[in-house]
Formats: sequence, structure tokens, C-alpha cells
Amino acid sequence: MFRQAKVNRVDKKQIPLLIHKLKTGQATDRDKQMLEEYWDSAISDTLFLDEMSSASVEKLKNEMFHAIQVRLGLNK
Repeated sequence: MFRQAKVNRVDKKQIPLLIHKLKTGQATDRDKQMLEEYWDSAISDTLFLDEMSSASVEKLKNEMFHAIQVRLGLNK
């Protein structure tokens, strides 16, 4: 049986705008709270990882680590 993903009060389409407002110093306390709630929900929602095989999870971790290294200029 599949678990249902948690419903976030923040629409995913709002996230880029909220991040932009945070980066430019324009975020209100409510904007910051919404981002925090979204982040907390994303961290605790393991639905997709729970349904992946061990090999797929390991591949995803490696791909994410590589992407982070490239983004930081540590690997090309």
C-alpha cells in the first residue's frame, strides 16, 4: 500500500519567488515561515525514497553529490 505524500501549504510554484525574496532581503516573516514549513515537510517526506530500490537510492545520492561538486567548482 502506498502512503500519500504530505500536502504542503506552499505551492511549489511559489518557492522560486520566496527564495528570490529571501536572497534580495525582501522576504517577510511570513515568507520565511512558509519556506521553513516547506523545507521541514520536504525533509520529513520520504515517500519517493521509500519506494526506490537500494541501488536507485545510491545512484541518486551519487548523482546529487556530483552535481553539488560541479556547482561548487570542485569537479567538472
